[in-house]
Parts: sequence; C-alpha cells; structure tokens
Amino acid sequence: LVPYLDGLCYGIFWLAQAYVVWNDIESIKTIEKLAAPILLFLTLILFTFTCASSGGIVKSVLTAFSANNSVMSGSGFSWKTFFQAATASASFWATMICNVSDFSRFSKSRESFEKASFAMPLAMAVFAFASIVVTSSAAHILNTSSNLITDPMVVTSLLSTHFNWGKIASVLAAIGVLTATLSTNIAANILAPANAIQNLAPSKLSFRTSAILSMILGTLCLPWKLTSDANSYIFVWLTGYGAFLAPILGIMLCDYFLIRNQNLVLEDLYSADENSSYYFTNGVNYKAMLAFAVGVLANLPGFLHAVGLWPSSMLPQCLALAYDCAWFVGVLVGGCAHFALEKFLP
Repeated sequence: LVPYLDGLCYGIFWLAQAYVVWNDIESIKTIEKLAAPILLFLTLILFTFTCASSGGIVKSVLTAFSANNSVMSGSGFSWKTFFQAATASASFWATMICNVSDFSRFSKSRESFEKASFAMPLAMAVFAFASIVVTSSAAHILNTSSNLITDPMVVTSLLSTHFNWGKIASVLAAIGVLTATLSTNIAANILAPANAIQNLAPSKLSFRTSAILSMILGTLCLPWKLTSDANSYIFVWLTGYGAFLAPILGIMLCDYFLIRNQNLVLEDLYSADENSSYYFTNGVNYKAMLAFAVGVLANLPGFLHAVGLWPSSMLPQCLALAYDCAWFVGVLVGGCAHFALEKFLP
C-alpha cells in the first residue's frame, strides 16, 4: 500500500507544479512570494518554541554546537569530508548558479539585483543556523539517542506530541514542506530546462510546453531512486552533475570578467545574424566547447570510479582528490582553459 500512496502523492505534487508553470512566469513569481513568508513564519515558530523549552537562545546554540562537535569527534573531522560536503552543497545549487540570468533579466535595475544577490546568501545562512538550533534543541528536549533529527516532519511530529499541539502542527508542517519543495523545485529544477528546451525550437515550443516536457523528463530520471541511497545521491548524483555544470560557470565567469571586461552587446545576445558579436563559427564557440570538455575531463576519472567503472588501484590520488572537490576543480579548470584558448587563439 505504501508504494501506491507514495506514487499518488508524487502525482498530486506533479500536477500542482504543472498548474503553476502552466500559468507562466507570473504564476511562478506569485508562488515564490507566498513561500517566503510562510517558511519564515513556520521556522520562527519552531525556533521560538525549541529555544524557550531548552533554556533560551544562548543555551540552544551551545546545545547545537556541542551536538555537532560530538558528531564530529565520533566520526573524525577531515578536510576531505569538508570539501566533499562543500562540493555537494555547491552542486545542489549548480542549476540556479548557471541559470541565474533567467531571474536577473526581470530585475528593474542592476542595484535591485545586487541587493537580492546579497540577501539570498544571508537568508540561507539564517535558515541554516535556525535549522541546526531547532534539530539539536529538539533532540535535547525529547532526550533522544540521536544528536540530530534531520527529518523536519519527524521533528515537528515529535515536538507536537511533546508540547501537545495536536493535529494542527502536522498540518502546518505539511504546508511548510510542500510550499518549500514546490517553490524551490520550480525555480531550481524546472525554469532552466524549460528555457533550454524552448530554445531548441522557439518558433514551435512555448514556455508552457517546454516546462511540462522538462517535468516529464525529470520523472523519467526516477528521482525516488536517485535519493533512495544517501551515499549514491551525494557522491554520484550531486557531485557528478556538479562536475558537469561547474566548467560552464568557470567559462561564463572568465568570459564576462576577464575576456570581455563586463562589456556585452545586448542586442547581439538575441541575434542569430552571422555578423553579430556572438555568432562565432557557424553559431558555435568551439573554444568554449573545448574548454568545457577539458573541465569535465578533469573530474571524469573520479566520476567513473564513483559509479564503479574505474578500479581504485588505477585511480591516482590526485584524481580522487579532484573529484572530492569536483565543483571547485571544474570551475577553475574550465575557466583557465577558456582564458588560455581565448588569449592564445583569439
């Protein structure tokens, strides 16, 4: 019964996303505006109750740090683990990083986008801090054997029982999780591929059709399989596609800041004319493509090892280390390769 129930829930969630994207970009903007205050409100409630019940904010923060230190001391801190975690985190946001122009083009001014760029990491840092304090304090309040409870639904359910909140807490938690997942998934995982698919045949494909196609392709990737195993999800899927997208960011940063000195011919960006600034060779920048291939190749042996196609005995330590830092290596190698090719083969 559980697999059928999971499939039903996935189908309902899929239809909810389809409804939002079918109403075009304005609908997406609306759901993003609604999601922010809801998540802020629910996070504030959890933060306030857990801090009050564990002896105040200061004690809650100390509890969080002591819980994390005990986890660290138990498993042993290593720089390898640190860079693996940093790579996985960066890879998780890789799509948003590479397609930020899908959002920045709607900015009213450069200043407004710069303010938003500053606010986003600040908000993420605040939410990350609140989540650590809530999960650690919840474990302390409930006196569980685990130092951290990472499932937000479990945290809310246990706190609901402890504080005798009743069913309303579960309803609020479900609303919060659904809102967060809906808003994040549409912005991070649907908008970019929808635009990419539409660009394949802009005269025949609308944004709506392209968005639905991207959702169908996403379902065919079997996301429930990708996330079923934490080790495979982090070191194969997240790190793997991060290694693939990282050179693109390196090339973009290098081209904009170092090659073109932040000067773009706006009209030519939207022109397919052979005389435009960005037509290159038959419409393709082969030097950028070569730089991308070099950036991907730097992490390819490590990826093949992660999926079991490259034996450990034949993988040099430097290549294994490169894959642990795949995102940063891809950005650096892709950017440097692009810079070298543009300078030596102008």
